[in-house]
Amino acid sequence: MKKFFLYIFLATFFSNTSFADWLLGSKTKEDTWYYESSSIVKDGDITYVWILTDYSSIGKYNEMSVKSYVPIKCKLKQFQVVTIVYYPKNMGKGSLLERIENPDIKWIPAPPKSAWEGIIKRVCGK
Repeated sequence: MKKFFLYIFLATFFSNTSFADWLLGSKTKEDTWYYESSSIVKDGDITYVWILTDYSSIGKYNEMSVKSYVPIKCKLKQFQVVTIVYYPKNMGKGSLLERIENPDIKWIPAPPKSAWEGIIKRVCGK
């Protein structure tokens, strides 16, 4: 558990969207999904990564983009969203609108042919 919080702290501390190297991960009709390749950390069966989702229209928190810190079980194609950060502009720009921490959530299977499955394929292939 200590490792988990260390990863969260380090990823939050060193993750800055203005210097991030976001790579295209997946695209839907409404969203474009990116992953930060320099944030990928593999620890046993779990891979940690920051994901950025750009929306084509404003969301419920008046956001146009969301950064999420995500542990992934690559072999099982499962993920958790442990940190969510909402921004008013695309590509994580503008002042932070809302930050939500979810340290004790369940593993979620990536739906087939979803943006999540596309992101997991790219991140786990690194």
